[in-house]
Amino acid sequence: MTTVTEGLHNYTHKKGFETTDTRIINLVNNGVPTKFKFTYRCYNAGESFNGEVFDGKQLNFVFGINDLGKTRDTSAYHILSEDQLKVRIEMLNVLGKKFIESLY
Repeated sequence: MTTVTEGLHNYTHKKGFETTDTRIINLVNNGVPTKFKFTYRCYNAGESFNGEVFDGKQLNFVFGINDLGKTRDTSAYHILSEDQLKVRIEMLNVLGKKFIESLY
């Protein structure tokens, strides 16, 4: 049985400059816990979303936004509102959780 829960969560929005969202995701598979870090970053003409696993010593890259079947928003002219960003971040986090569950 696999369960996924959220731990720490940090969100910062600087209107017109940058938005970051970092979450610690706890995955427990057959009683064995694994910690993941999901990091979203949006800035002028750039966007990234990465998932990393903590192996006890360091974080190791597991997936990026393209691995989830989504394309980065790289428009310098189409600036999302904070509400639109929150919806996009939540959608990426749901996809990221499904992705890591599929690995176990």
